[in-house]
Amino acid sequence: MPTDPSNPGARQSTISPIQSNNDNNGPPPPTRKRRTDLNKYRGQGNSNDTSRQQIEEDGDIEILQISPESVDSNSAQRLQNLASRYKSRYETVENEKGELIKNVYELQIKYEELQKNYKELQGRMDSEKRRLQQRANESDLESQNLKKQLMELKEEASRYQSALGKATNVRWGDDDSNNPVQLTKSIVEIANSIAEITTVKGKDVTIIDNTANELLQKYNCLTRVNSGKSWKSILAAALQRLIIETLFQALSNYLSQCDPRTRPKPLIYKQQVPSQSLQQQQQQQQQQQQQQQQQPQQPPQQQQQQNNPQPSNAQTSNAQTQAQSVIAAARENIQSLPKRSSSLIVSTNSNSILRNPSSPVDHNNNLEVEISLTMTSLVGLVNHLAETRKGSDDITKITPIKIRQQIYAVLGTRGFCKDNHPFIEQLTTTILDTLSRYRQMNKEKLAVLKENTTKLVTEFVHLYFRLNAQEPIPDFKDFFDAGTPVQNNLMEGAWDDDASDDLEVEICSFPLISVKSTKDNSRKVLSKAHVVPRKSGKK
Repeated sequence: MPTDPSNPGARQSTISPIQSNNDNNGPPPPTRKRRTDLNKYRGQGNSNDTSRQQIEEDGDIEILQISPESVDSNSAQRLQNLASRYKSRYETVENEKGELIKNVYELQIKYEELQKNYKELQGRMDSEKRRLQQRANESDLESQNLKKQLMELKEEASRYQSALGKATNVRWGDDDSNNPVQLTKSIVEIANSIAEITTVKGKDVTIIDNTANELLQKYNCLTRVNSGKSWKSILAAALQRLIIETLFQALSNYLSQCDPRTRPKPLIYKQQVPSQSLQQQQQQQQQQQQQQQQQPQQPPQQQQQQNNPQPSNAQTSNAQTQAQSVIAAARENIQSLPKRSSSLIVSTNSNSILRNPSSPVDHNNNLEVEISLTMTSLVGLVNHLAETRKGSDDITKITPIKIRQQIYAVLGTRGFCKDNHPFIEQLTTTILDTLSRYRQMNKEKLAVLKENTTKLVTEFVHLYFRLNAQEPIPDFKDFFDAGTPVQNNLMEGAWDDDASDDLEVEICSFPLISVKSTKDNSRKVLSKAHVVPRKSGKK
């Protein structure tokens, strides 16, 4: 049986017989020749590690094949060396095994951590997926509800349309220039035109520092001339606002109190204007009274007939005379007007006489004002009729709206479309004079600037009328003051939607045009306000 290489006593007992055999000159080990062959291999100087390892293994096998009776001292030494080498290898393998076990344990821990992280990420992903799916379902449900509401509104509108017909339709057609979509495009074009005429950039433009700073201070801007990189854009925005306010103010003054939202409900009685002056009317009345006094007294029978309520030419003449007297007395309280196509005596519901606004231009150019006054008066009459006369029809209620829409639509198309109209020329001059207070331009560009300004004024006036042709009439004079927090749903400008929380208004250059709901505080925005922002809390 093979001995245990780890037991030195066993090795010693096996060596003694062999040594005895050597002393007795026993036969040589049968593997001597094989060892010579191994030495031959070693003598060749083979550097290949695989070959050397193979030679060592062959030598080990040769030693192990020696029978116990043939073991000599040399073989015993080789066996001891072999046992020691294999023991060293065993210890090395055991150490490597321990290291491998340790590495496997560490890898197992990392694997478990990765598995845990994977499960957490998988859980997050599943949760986010469920949330997004729920949000998508809610969006689909909301979309379905909106579609349902839209269908209901369309059906309701169709029923109204079918019942009332086109006469009661206050919406403009898709191809009409007063349609909200077309109107929004016109608003954008006018905003761009205003930006062009108020530019302050370029070598041909000279800024007047004092007045420019006063303008910026007027709108509570923190920026001043020559301070920062964006002061020119802020100054241009301030000029845009100033021009728009000037245009609105001039239109309000020109059309006087024709705005149906601010004007009291009028009762208008149209009278034929006598061709004679007031003084001539009074003279005619005095002559008629003298003629009646000079007539001889009539018999009692004729007097009784006169007292009876039978109409006669004299009575008719007296009634006309009294009516003319009432008219003359009323005209004394009315401001003298230029010649007009018709004369309108305007009174409120309390029957007090109002003074008609005098026309800012001669009667040949006062047609738009006449139309506006007549429209406002007619709308007041129809509204008064609807309030004081019994009835359940809808056409009476919708008629004032239709009158306003159609009249303002006409004015929004042809109003002031006349070469060298005094109001347009006057307003153009006002705009140019206003701009010249804050900047100066060379003479070469002034002609082009005047032409563009004239075109802008006409288009702005048309836009004013077209806005009043909407139902309901939108608010179009809402400028946001400096310091107001930026609101993405009502304002537009150069900022990111995600970074608007820490921004506020520096200057609002174009007003918000919107329709406020009568049910809540929501708005239907036709055009957002144009705003230049600044950091909140900046001083």
